[in-house]
Amino acid sequence: MSPIIAKKIIIFGSASNVEERLDWHEELAKEISRNLEQGVPVMGICFGHQLMADFYGGKVDFNPHRKMEDGHRKVTFEKDWMSFKKGDVLKLFKRHEQQITHLPDCFEVIASSPECPFDIVKHKTLPYFSCQTHPEASQDFLDHNIDLEIDSLTKEEVFKNGIKLIAEFLK
Repeated sequence: MSPIIAKKIIIFGSASNVEERLDWHEELAKEISRNLEQGVPVMGICFGHQLMADFYGGKVDFNPHRKMEDGHRKVTFEKDWMSFKKGDVLKLFKRHEQQITHLPDCFEVIASSPECPFDIVKHKTLPYFSCQTHPEASQDFLDHNIDLEIDSLTKEEVFKNGIKLIAEFLK
């Protein structure tokens, strides 16, 4: 893999999962690690969240229901982070059947939910944070991938919360 030259990097979701141990997973994780060591901020989303936790020694496994979970959930901040304060709650879109089940020692929890204790995490020393949810979810993504039965006001709130989370990374 050729070196990534970027000011910031986002690792999005994938139809693949880290348990497959594909060659490109390791190549991507190593390249992201090299960028982090150079001070390039990285945000992981879903697969990106799981990939880097696995790379740094965490564990990824099926969620407790062992089935695809989609919709939205309330994620609560456990500490002050960027513009978010301890106790702040964001409703964010979700779609996953795997999640981090053991956090690497070099990571810390920023926000959690009852169904996902490691919803938003960050590396303790490198410019990396990630989330299990999908703050990047577009209307097209929702229409084709997520079975939602929520009112339009809640959907709008969830969209805005996702944009807010990504905007924090881009600042």
